[in-house]
Amino acid sequence: MIKVNRIRESYSPWASPVTLAKKKSNSYRFCIDYHKLNAITIPDAYLLPRIDELLERFHQVEMEETEKEKTAFIYSEGLYEFNVMPFGLRNAPGTFQRIMDKILREYIGNFVEIYVDDIMIYSKNLEEHIEHIEKVLQKLQEYNLVIKLKKCKFYQKKIKFLGHEIGNDGLKPNFKKIETIDKIKEPRTVTEVRSFLGLCSYYRRFVKGFSKIAKPLIELTKKEVDFKWSDEYQKSFNELKKILVKNPILAHPDFSKEFILITDALADGLGAILSQKNDEDKEVVIAYASKNTNSTERNYPITDLECLAIIWAT
Repeated sequence: MIKVNRIRESYSPWASPVTLAKKKSNSYRFCIDYHKLNAITIPDAYLLPRIDELLERFHQVEMEETEKEKTAFIYSEGLYEFNVMPFGLRNAPGTFQRIMDKILREYIGNFVEIYVDDIMIYSKNLEEHIEHIEKVLQKLQEYNLVIKLKKCKFYQKKIKFLGHEIGNDGLKPNFKKIETIDKIKEPRTVTEVRSFLGLCSYYRRFVKGFSKIAKPLIELTKKEVDFKWSDEYQKSFNELKKILVKNPILAHPDFSKEFILITDALADGLGAILSQKNDEDKEVVIAYASKNTNSTERNYPITDLECLAIIWAT
């Protein structure tokens, strides 16, 4: 890293320890434990999109000269500090996301989606796709950003992106993630319940009536509730696993066609289904949504609840 000017010798009063993280390939990633520095860092409020390693990522972003000493790390051969933004800093992901959003702003939402250093390019046909790829590469070149070709995948009909599998047939959860959910045994602690709900909630758009199904488990995580596993919780646990293990699939929206929105309202929760008719005139689901009502909403007359469901869903 010294040869390519990513780091330099340091005389900084700061010094973070080095650690090695094992990769899937059995090689090791050089990491620095910045948790003490991160604890006193003011967080960057820039939001990451909700839905690594394409770019040489953070190492392409130069550090301010006055901030370099804070990145210092101690190694067997001495003390060094970064000239470029290292992985592990609290605000590094937000900083990189902001840069990428700025560079590719005109393409985002049209044929590009970005999550930190993952760039997904989507097109209707091969000819259009080649054109889109060229535009993105030209932008990256314009800003002197480098990509690792061995980590890129071009002309794919199906890809895995942020825990999802995206293809011509639609969107579905990544099978490996669903396997993980399927193998989870019944929780024995509140922490395990929260962990299970977190995994399932990430795929809630695939589950019709998710909030209603998960409600018993959500109630179990509240402080005033004693943890005592019962049939009610087991039923909720089993049902969520059963639905997700079926590997549900959602259709891609076609913005040239009309959408169909169906809403439902009960005292304890609201639900919605967004769908469309495909080219075969078959109605296909694009997304499910649901939420539990609060104490005030539970007292609404049914007509008001139905109106609330429509407003919430739109």
